[in-house]
Parts: sequence; C-alpha cells; structure tokens
Amino acid sequence: MRRLVQVLVMLSVLACAGYAHAQDRPRVGVLKLTASAPIFVGVEKGFFKEFGVEPELVYFQAAAPISTAVAAGQIDVGATGLTAATYNIVLGGEKMWIVADKGREWPDHRLTAIVVRKDLYDAGVRRVADLKGTRIGITQLGSTFHYQIGNILEKDGMSLKDVSIVPLQAMAAALEALRGRQIDAVILPQPFPGRAEADGFGRIIAWGGDLFPWQIATVFYSRKFAADRVRAVNFMKGYVKSSRHYYDAVLRGGQGAA
Repeated sequence: MRRLVQVLVMLSVLACAGYAHAQDRPRVGVLKLTASAPIFVGVEKGFFKEFGVEPELVYFQAAAPISTAVAAGQIDVGATGLTAATYNIVLGGEKMWIVADKGREWPDHRLTAIVVRKDLYDAGVRRVADLKGTRIGITQLGSTFHYQIGNILEKDGMSLKDVSIVPLQAMAAALEALRGRQIDAVILPQPFPGRAEADGFGRIIAWGGDLFPWQIATVFYSRKFAADRVRAVNFMKGYVKSSRHYYDAVLRGGQGAA
C-alpha cells in the first residue's frame, strides 16, 4: 500500500510538471505565409528550444484578430502586419511592445503582389492604371492590404474611390473569390500570388515592394509576456537566430524572398 501511494504521488508530480510546462509555452499568433518562415524554421530546427522556449503556434486567417488576441491576453506574441486594429488598441489605452521586424515591403523583395484574373490580364489589364473600375479583394477593411493598395493607387494618380474594395475576411477566401471570378483582382502575400499563377487563374501585375516600400509587419508582445523578462528575452534570442538562418539561406542567396 505504501508503495502504491508513493507511485501515485510521483505520477501526480509528473502530471503537474507537464501541465506547468505546457502553461509556460508562449502562444504565438501567426499567419501561414512565406513571411512567417523564420518562426516556422525556428520551431522546426529547435532554435527557440536552445534558449529554453518552445512556442505554441496559433494560426489565424487575418492579421487584425492577432492584435486583438494579444491585447486580450489570449496569446503572448503576435507576428503579423500592423493593421488599423493594432493602432486602435493602443489608442484605447492597451499596451503592446513592438520588439522586432517581421517583414517589410522593399524593392526586388517579392512579398505582396497585385494579382488580376487571367482573362482580364489577357484582355489588357497589366498595369496599376488599368485597375480603375475593378473590384479588388482584400482581407479586411483597415488591413495592411487596404492601406497598401490605397497608397499604390495614389502613386498612380488614383484613389480608393476609383475601385471597389471587397473585404473577404481571410486570405484563402480572397484567393478563391479570384478563382471564382467574383472579384477582378486581389492584393495578397506569398504564397497566394504564386499559387494563383501556378493554377492558371491569375497573373501578377506588380509587387508591392517595388511600388510602395514600407514596414508591413512586426513581432510584438503582450503586456504580461513583456513583463516576463527572462522568457521575453529568450524568445527574442531564438527569433534572431532563426531570422539569421533564414536570411543566410534565402535572402543572401539572391532568391528575392521577403
């Protein structure tokens, strides 16, 4: 009987330790994009684990909900675009700490593209100026894509009033709307533009970084996670190592990825 009690106590201790370990894992909100590659690489190759951190990746369909989840304490780290939701949350009094770059639109770095339907491309829609009067799909109003397409149109002498913006909530939904000819064009990041061309229903007419360079995405911490200095610093050490690995393997190799 005494032996049985000892075994039960040991099992209880191990169970509690496992639960505590699971609770200590930082929850990281990401999108399934090429731009999230450094985080994926860091998890797969164990770069975060080297510093005692094992992120739990939480996948979202759009960027704005990630900021909301960070502010609500539902996740610890956001790795995504700077949307209107991000700024509104901060203006509302909540604190979030921007701690690192995640992605920027830059000339010759192919991150976000404007893709038009193949039939419209064949009919002559091949420049930004040709988008006048078209229906352009984005994820959400106030998203990075909304901001980006507005600035791109302005640089070509137009405005958002010259097109119809169609919010489709999720990137996959926007791509499918293009495939189904419910919209005329989309502005989306990789891998979606490449998929549209590979499947034959879309053609890329411009890359965002060539037309409007800007800081599109960052890594940011929740109030609680930022206050946990040890975990916050160790997460960043893993992220930096992973980013360097990705840079050396892809960007320095001349692939033009973002």
